[in-house]
Amino acid sequence: MRNKLLISLVVMSSILMMFAAGCGPKAPEPIKAGDGILALWYGGSTWWLGTADTACDNGLNVKWADGSSPTCTVMTDIIREVPATKDAAVVGASVYAKLSGTKFSKATITAVNGDSYSVEYADKTTKDGVTLADLRM
Repeated sequence: MRNKLLISLVVMSSILMMFAAGCGPKAPEPIKAGDGILALWYGGSTWWLGTADTACDNGLNVKWADGSSPTCTVMTDIIREVPATKDAAVVGASVYAKLSGTKFSKATITAVNGDSYSVEYADKTTKDGVTLADLRM
């Protein structure tokens, strides 16, 4: 019992020292002008493709990929656009899956069939035949 406790303390100390030395996970780079993003339109539940633009009172101006006029969007409604990779697009993965055009919704991958994916959207609807190009992480 003492050996297990000693080993646990040593492992925990090592982990804490790694974090203190900057070896732990790094904070993501802040989103800046020109970055591809997904953003909620006025706090809705659908995510839209866009590009981060200049800072505004509450966050960032978003240039919408569908050509809509740019709007000031709060930072909590903006995420970096990260295209899915084959390694990350596995059953059970949480993704943003294309609904149509430049609209995306939170979803979970439910099946992988070669280069085709099945997803279940947050509203519990499902879609088969989704391509990797239509998924974001």
